[in-house]
Amino acid sequence: MGRKNVLAIMIQSFVSMGWTTVLWFSVGYSLCFSGDVGGVIGNLDMAFLNGIMPSTVLPGNNIPLMVFIVYQMMFAIITPH
Repeated sequence: MGRKNVLAIMIQSFVSMGWTTVLWFSVGYSLCFSGDVGGVIGNLDMAFLNGIMPSTVLPGNNIPLMVFIVYQMMFAIITPH
């Protein structure tokens, strides 16, 4: 019985990781890091990474923006677990 539970938890974790990744790239990054609506939440100006190219650099740094997006996604993935 224990092996089935471990397998079920592992599958749930991988499914959760997949959904979180999709949600992060579609709207999560934009809601966290673009504009603001009433000072509480971001807007959807960068939904689906609109206007972000692989060569885009994070303002004020030499870090590629895609590296920053993936780094922040890591926290979005581990938070629910």
